[in-house]
Amino acid sequence: MKEFKFLTNNKECESNIEFLLEYNRRLDYHYVCHYGIFTRYHQYAQESFDLFDRTNNFIRNGQLTNFVEVKRYVYLSYRAMTGEDYEISFMDASRILDETYDFLLLRR
Repeated sequence: MKEFKFLTNNKECESNIEFLLEYNRRLDYHYVCHYGIFTRYHQYAQESFDLFDRTNNFIRNGQLTNFVEVKRYVYLSYRAMTGEDYEISFMDASRILDETYDFLLLRR
């Protein structure tokens, strides 16, 4: 698994936020696929949309500051929402982290 450096100057701080927002997007997609939330009529659809927006706001406001916090928050929120104790596997989490990192590097 590649490491993404989280530094403190303004440019890197913006990169950190960009990284976490993209990581959240990819992580949320994984959970949406797992639970089959593909239409707005799904029983968890609105809660899932709200969770995604709330997580993005927490990232932008500095309340979630690294991918471990984002991953844990999303996991606990989906567990509370569904009552199912599904946690993303280490391999899937590593893949999502690597893909996010690679995606942002290619954009630079």
